[in-house]
Amino acid sequence: MSQDTLRIVLVLAFAASLSLVISTIEFGDHDDESSLPCMYIDIPGKEAVSKDAYVSCRITVDSEDCSLSDADAGIKGRGNSTWGLPKKPYNIKFDKKTDLFEIGSAKTWVLLANYLDKSMVRNFLSYTVAEALGSEYTTATQFVNLFINGEYQGLYLLTEKIQIGEERVDIAESDDEDNNFSFIVEMDSHAFKDGAEGVDYFSVNGRDYSIKDPDCTPEQVGMVKAFMEEAWDAIGSGDWRRVDGILNVDSFVSTYIVEELFHDADVDLTSFYLFRGPDEKLHSGPIWDFDLCAGNYNATRANDPDRLYAAEKSIWYSSLLRYDEFRGMVSDKLSESKTMITQALDRGLQYLDMNEGDFVRNFERWPILDRHVTMNPFTLMLLDTWQEHVDYTVSWLNRSLDTLLREYCQEREPRSARVTFRRDYIGLGSSPGDEEVLRHQDAGRHRRVPEGKQMLRRARREHNQSEL
Repeated sequence: MSQDTLRIVLVLAFAASLSLVISTIEFGDHDDESSLPCMYIDIPGKEAVSKDAYVSCRITVDSEDCSLSDADAGIKGRGNSTWGLPKKPYNIKFDKKTDLFEIGSAKTWVLLANYLDKSMVRNFLSYTVAEALGSEYTTATQFVNLFINGEYQGLYLLTEKIQIGEERVDIAESDDEDNNFSFIVEMDSHAFKDGAEGVDYFSVNGRDYSIKDPDCTPEQVGMVKAFMEEAWDAIGSGDWRRVDGILNVDSFVSTYIVEELFHDADVDLTSFYLFRGPDEKLHSGPIWDFDLCAGNYNATRANDPDRLYAAEKSIWYSSLLRYDEFRGMVSDKLSESKTMITQALDRGLQYLDMNEGDFVRNFERWPILDRHVTMNPFTLMLLDTWQEHVDYTVSWLNRSLDTLLREYCQEREPRSARVTFRRDYIGLGSSPGDEEVLRHQDAGRHRRVPEGKQMLRRARREHNQSEL
């Protein structure tokens, strides 16, 4: 074989090898393989993105499950407190309906940064459990590596936007002149900042609600408010038949279990959705925004997995739980679904394990694991790696599920470590006592993580020393 022929063979072999590389992407000074899809957003002129208006862009998705090239779209910021964080969340809106990852065709999509959740899995796992429980119109998700103007932004959770649509919340569009039209509302403690009462939002029973879909006239806002007041009159009546006549109670049972399992800090503040469908009943859901939950909120009540939280915190659930009928439905749902809950968590965690590299890489871009992040407990600074944050979350959920089963199904014995993330890193969070023991088997050591004041003092001391 001549040298020229050999060169040709080598070049062809090299080209063939390139075709086998799966989504190799450059991060910093080294290349790694990504097992999750990549989304590229290019903004002409590199115009700054704000929350005020969409900026024109083109979007490309590189994945076996979704092939999209230079689709015309817009991008803008989203969120309340989260928009002020270093890693920004976004809305994207295509010029025409687009199906991403076989989730369904729609124009508007959400990119959640999950900056406040160092495990990055609380939203994902809560939606996974909600879907297993049959909660209506649970948001579909897909993790993606996001690039804007060629710069890696980190790992994001792509989700559907909560809105009326055949492939979203599939309820009838508003087309009636009376008060029987379908709508989606959100309990929104921020509503008064952005609009006028009676036009952009309304208040019922001491809580503000904004109408998310459809766009309503002031007269229609009044109709929605009247219907919500009717629902509350029924709940306060003590007559279960009236409650069952105006609420889709099954939907409230399912969302309550998810809210209680995860201890969503926002349950009585914001991101609590309700909708009215063709059955002319009020439904609970879809659930939304679970980054501050499952031991990830700097408040004692919310962080304690050994007590109920939503039952005390939420005006909706605390009122419904006064009815024996509702408590009985919660008990029945938990009894029939407890295995499905653990299986759903297991499936979700297996998915995370398969894609570990993408999650770890996010914290090369955003090195915050050893830093205190706003609204997070100081105790989480003791967890050094993404894997430890995930295992802490799973251990916390195990204990919370024990609490639910003990309260509603009279299961007295804790079911320790029913769900684990990694075979070499087991959370024993369901063990009784004043401290949680995390055992790292392959390192041959035990790491004891005390709870309560001792842990808080230690975390603060370490934090202060790091600032010196």
